[in-house]
Amino acid sequence: MLAQPPTSSQADTLARRARSAARRLLAGAGTASVVAFRREGRPSAESVHHAWLQDALLVGLPADAVADWSDDGQAVDVRLDIESSAPTYEWRVTAQSLHALGTLHGLSGPGRGAIRWATLQIDQAFLHDPFGVHAVADACAADRDPAFPGPADALAVQETLAGHGPEFLAELFERAPIRCRTRRACADLGVCGRTLLMDADACGLTLGAFDEDHVVSALIPFDRPLTSADALEHALEAVLAQA
Repeated sequence: MLAQPPTSSQADTLARRARSAARRLLAGAGTASVVAFRREGRPSAESVHHAWLQDALLVGLPADAVADWSDDGQAVDVRLDIESSAPTYEWRVTAQSLHALGTLHGLSGPGRGAIRWATLQIDQAFLHDPFGVHAVADACAADRDPAFPGPADALAVQETLAGHGPEFLAELFERAPIRCRTRRACADLGVCGRTLLMDADACGLTLGAFDEDHVVSALIPFDRPLTSADALEHALEAVLAQA
């Protein structure tokens, strides 16, 4: 739970950050799966390719997993789950997840690579992050802002932070205005005493400080949303300049 109830300004910051993170996940970040929850046995498809079109999600589903989902071309009600992990090579730590209900349309016949393509019209969407559950259906609007960072920019952001040395994240953590303490599901994760980058977003950085039983997540918001990795250094300078 949050260390203390968020102020009105902090609540707005958390909502903006959630919408921004949802846009990145819908744009192709994370690992996606789809469940046809109304069909008998609730069949699922893992390792789903996904990318955002103008007003719907393009999904590529393993043909063998969805062979009998829509033989007659009818729409299929599904639940979409996208999970995002912290950008660390040593450990796999879930940073956030998006869960949505929607309808698959135009499921194609088997194509190259045994992939069947369809569009997913999203009706409801919620982002789960360390700070709570956020309704993010508006992140699916056709006029939504571009997702940042994309894969190339995300790597540049990680390299910039790594260039400051291992103690830099701990210093940033101490300046975080928004924190949340939760119990860890995995007690033997070898990250005790470490502060990790959990997520880098246009709206700010999410860090996690781990002990034996809990993780304290912290959000370091930026004064203004980033649109390029080159702007990160200036944003970090502004954060450190705040007393």
